[in-house]
Amino acid sequence: MNKNGFTLMELLVVISILVITSTSATIIFDSTTSSTEKEDTRRLYVNIQKTGEVYLDLNDSWMNSFNEKGEVYLKVSELENANYYNSTYEGIKTNKKISGNYFVKVFVNKKSNLSYVDTCLISYDRSNQPHCIADRNGNSDNCDYNTKCVAS
Repeated sequence: MNKNGFTLMELLVVISILVITSTSATIIFDSTTSSTEKEDTRRLYVNIQKTGEVYLDLNDSWMNSFNEKGEVYLKVSELENANYYNSTYEGIKTNKKISGNYFVKVFVNKKSNLSYVDTCLISYDRSNQPHCIADRNGNSDNCDYNTKCVAS
């Protein structure tokens, strides 16, 4: 007997292998995409904070701008108006833009009795309470305004 085609079992095995392969590829692709989106957002948060630091470095009066708590607040829209930041910059994957109503908080922090300048990104809610959007490293998870915007 001459066999000119595939049996039903052979076709079912091939289809099963294709389904398993495509499902695995989809799961891997989705997890890679979501981590890329998170990294994209983190990068945006870090870049705006660095822009705030550059703005203060290039303006001689920044040392006098610190309040009694050792803090300076730079509104993102102020950085835009001074051409240090462009709101059209957005995340590659997320298309997320940083709101002009966010603030870069620049403050003096201490670690082991050494003082250094630190930053975080904050916003204010409707009741005018500050909230930490991202710490210095762009991490929004566990970012707490009450601990000087440092992740706990």
